[in-house]
Amino acid sequence: MAANRPPTAVPNPAALTALASEVTDRLRTVTLGFEEFWGTHQEEVPGAERLADRDEIAHHPEHPARTQRRPI
Repeated sequence: MAANRPPTAVPNPAALTALASEVTDRLRTVTLGFEEFWGTHQEEVPGAERLADRDEIAHHPEHPARTQRRPI
């Protein structure tokens, strides 16, 4: 019988970034943005850029073209 365990929590990127920025001033982040999500609620780049600006973190958004991606 499996032990009763709470559901696994997904780490919050904002919290992880804030914690990491406390121990280094050389923190750099990257976010991958995909054209199929542009303009949708699933687009992550704008939020990541706002977080990086707020916390003064070097952020590098990348937008790989479909031709650069390999299927999994």
